[in-house]
Amino acid sequence: MAIGNILVLGAIAIIALFVVFGFLLGLLRGFRKSMFFTIVFIVVLVLSFIVATVLSKSLYGGPFLWRFAKKVIPDSMREGAQNVTSLKEFVRFYITHNYNEMLDSGITAGESIVANPNAMGVIDGLIIMIIKIVMLVASYLVLNILFYIVFGLIYLLFLRQKPYIEEVTTTDEDGNQTVEEREVKPKKKRLLGGVVGGVKGLVKSMVILIPITFMIGIIAQFEVTKSSSVDAEARLCQGNSNDSFNKVVEACKQYDNSIGKMYFGLDDKLMDAII
Repeated sequence: MAIGNILVLGAIAIIALFVVFGFLLGLLRGFRKSMFFTIVFIVVLVLSFIVATVLSKSLYGGPFLWRFAKKVIPDSMREGAQNVTSLKEFVRFYITHNYNEMLDSGITAGESIVANPNAMGVIDGLIIMIIKIVMLVASYLVLNILFYIVFGLIYLLFLRQKPYIEEVTTTDEDGNQTVEEREVKPKKKRLLGGVVGGVKGLVKSMVILIPITFMIGIIAQFEVTKSSSVDAEARLCQGNSNDSFNKVVEACKQYDNSIGKMYFGLDDKLMDAII
C-alpha cells in the first residue's frame, strides 16, 4: 500500500476516533452540558491561537527561546556562533556558514539565500509555524485546565439542571384524592448532546491534522539533498519554475490561503512577491 494511502487512512481513523468519542461523551453529558463546554472549548481554542501567534514570532526573534535551543543544538553546529542572540540569527548564521560553495555570482550559496528575502521569508515562516504549533499545544493545555476548572465550577453552581419537585395528584377507587410529591429529573436531550459532541470532536481532529498534513506535504516536496547542494541553492536563489523550492512555495501559498493561515500566516505581499 502506498504511503499516501496509509496517511489518508490514518487521517480518517483519527477523525472517526475523535467524532465517535465526542458523540459518546455528548450522549453522557446531554445537550445543555455539551453545548456549554463546546463554547468553552471554542473560547480556549481562539485564545490559544492568539497567544501562539503573538508569542511565536517574538520567541523566534528573541533571546528567550535561544537560551533553550542552544543547549539542544550540537556544538558542531554552533561553532563560531558565540555572538548569536536568537534562533532567527542562528538560522542565518548556519545557512551562511554551512552552504559555502561558490556560485557564478562570486558569493557563496549561503550568502545568496540569506540575502534573498523571498527565500528567507519561507524558511522563517516554516520555523515560526513549528514554534506556533508547539505554543498552540502548550497554551491550549494550560488554558484548557484553567477554563475547565473555573467554568466547571460556574456550571455546577449556577447552570446545572437540578431535579425538581413535582406534585402529582392520584385518585383511588373511592374517589379520594391524594397529592404526592415526586422528584423529577430534567431531560438531558442526550441525542442532541451527542451531535454537539461529535461536531466538537470533528473540529478537534481537524485542528490536529491540518498542520501535520501540511508538514508532510512540504517534506515530500522539498527534496533538496546535501549531495546536490550547490545546484539546489543556486536554484533556490534564482527561483526557477521547475525546482523543488517553487513546489514548496506553491504549497505554502495554497496553505496560506486556506484555514491553515492560522498556523502558517505568511504575509500576503511576501507570497505574491515569491510567486
